[in-house]
Amino acid sequence: MAKESRKEKLEKLGSALRAEFERIKRDRLPLEERWLRSYRQWKGIYDPEIECAIPADRSHTYPRVTRVKGLHLISRLIDLSSERNFDIEPSPVPSIQNDDLVEIVQQVQGDPDAIEKAIHKLARERADNLKNRVTDQLKEMDYEATLNRVIKSGVMYGAGIACGPLTNSVTRRKWEIEPSSGQYVPVYENENVPEFEYVSIWDFYPDMSAPNIRSMDKMFRTIRLARHDISNLIDDDDEDSVYESDTIRKWLEENPHGNYARPNYQKQMDEDEEIRVTDGDYYELVSFYGYMSGQELEDLGFDVPKQSLSTSAPLEVVLLDDKVIKIRTSPYPVDVPYYHIFILDPDDDSRIVGESFPESVRDSQMGICAAARQISDNSAVVCGPMVEIDTQKLRPGSDKTLKSFQVFERENNSLNQDDNPAIRNVSIDSRITELLAVYNMWKDLMDDESMIPPVSMGNVQGEAMRTVGGVSQIAGAANMTLRNMLRSIDRYTESVISSLVEWNYEFKPTRDILGDTTVVIDKSMSLVAKEIRGMRLIETLQYLPERIRDMHVKGGELARQVFDTQDINSKNLLNTPEEVAQSQQAQAEAAQVALELDRARANKLNASAEAQRATTAMRLQKQEADTLLAGRKQAFEEQSAQSDRELEASKVLGDLAKARMNEGS
Repeated sequence: MAKESRKEKLEKLGSALRAEFERIKRDRLPLEERWLRSYRQWKGIYDPEIECAIPADRSHTYPRVTRVKGLHLISRLIDLSSERNFDIEPSPVPSIQNDDLVEIVQQVQGDPDAIEKAIHKLARERADNLKNRVTDQLKEMDYEATLNRVIKSGVMYGAGIACGPLTNSVTRRKWEIEPSSGQYVPVYENENVPEFEYVSIWDFYPDMSAPNIRSMDKMFRTIRLARHDISNLIDDDDEDSVYESDTIRKWLEENPHGNYARPNYQKQMDEDEEIRVTDGDYYELVSFYGYMSGQELEDLGFDVPKQSLSTSAPLEVVLLDDKVIKIRTSPYPVDVPYYHIFILDPDDDSRIVGESFPESVRDSQMGICAAARQISDNSAVVCGPMVEIDTQKLRPGSDKTLKSFQVFERENNSLNQDDNPAIRNVSIDSRITELLAVYNMWKDLMDDESMIPPVSMGNVQGEAMRTVGGVSQIAGAANMTLRNMLRSIDRYTESVISSLVEWNYEFKPTRDILGDTTVVIDKSMSLVAKEIRGMRLIETLQYLPERIRDMHVKGGELARQVFDTQDINSKNLLNTPEEVAQSQQAQAEAAQVALELDRARANKLNASAEAQRATTAMRLQKQEADTLLAGRKQAFEEQSAQSDRELEASKVLGDLAKARMNEGS
């Protein structure tokens, strides 16, 4: 038997996948009915069976309470999810590249403890670099807009979906020195960037036979394109193109007007919206993403290592009808998802797609509608005056039409002698009060079923609202029900960030990010109102001593959080890291100049003090010398006086002796 060619294998694969898609498409029909009911309930449109049951002359009012509460839930989830930060942490025992390990060993000279510390330090630096790159990529691709659409789809239909990361090419400009002139010149080059794409729930076809949505091994997605978009997939010059150009060209020749036909659910939605459109000359692609064994991939022409022939690998196949126009293996590991799914009710394991918000409040919404119709019908019946007229008591030819300032002339004859008036008012009980009570009962029941009480929508009264603590407790209690939904958002975010990390490892594996990392979702954010958290931040800052604030508190991050709690765009208010560095450098230079001035001033004061001390010392020395000289002079004078007295005494004694001698002789 001749061996099948690759073309024959692709034809067989395309036929098999198309048949599988048709099966999954049929299996999804009950799910589409649920989504259509949720869609109509959100739009305020009665289902066909209910619309037919309401008489044409009766009220068809539909209070859109589901949409009001649903929009509030969407806004709250978006508000909270945008604040739930992620982090990329190094593994507890990180592994690094051999080149990095050799450098570390050479630097620390074989000390085991120092080697471990150096490895952890390098792993931390690489994880921080990777986080900064991922954060920049999310901002550049406007990921927040995609997240908002995913959350809205999750609330309306029970699931929101995004796929990716896809790889796009953008043109970057950088400046390089031209060797001939030595001047900087602009250089433009293409750069690969990641992107996530929102997938409508209507275009997503899950395998309904799977136990849950995270255990599916195959899924399909439809893509609607115009003819020129299909033609752009043909690239004969690109040998590395993943599209089968010959197959596309031949198929377009056979199908010049496209193959798109509006599905039944789209026709019903257009009919509900009173939109009349045709299918148009559009083309519908079917994208398959699932798993295939290594042996099957090798048979299709892929290079598969022998040790991987018995394992499965993710595969993407794109079909035009049953023709394979693209086939490629996923560049990511098996455990990295390509479709990222947010389930509104993550604990509902009995369904592939969880219960939507409109489904959870459908009974109370229908009760509100029924009560509103009854109120409108009864009001229409009794809103005008209703009278009983005794025509025999009115003068013949009288106008019986009720109008302002009308006078009725009564016929006075023997037949009209009773006390009953010719015209009297007829009162019919409208039951508006009782019906309003029923309406409010259903509305209160919706508050309980939706887990969105009036307090969470700002309708709050009472003493508790007079204090910050009371407001915080009320808001916290109202938001407790959101924790379950936020856990699902955390799982969705973790899936997105993990796949983006793998994209960088695959398509931008620069050395500064390579390492052993783990994605961590920050779940410490308190579910209280922004204003309350802002007050708490400011109060906490006031309680902290200044020394503690300066040493331990990150001022820029604190200011950003305070601005965010007040819904103030901090982008143009807070300094960039470069501006902070410049400001710190300027402050350091100013502090250095001030220090030099203080030193010069201190040196001057020290010199003056030294001179003063020297002058004082000289004065003291002079005083001591003068005192010593005066003492010596006084002693000399006293000694001289004593000598003079002694000499005088000797002279007197000599004279006495001489006198005695003269007397004796």
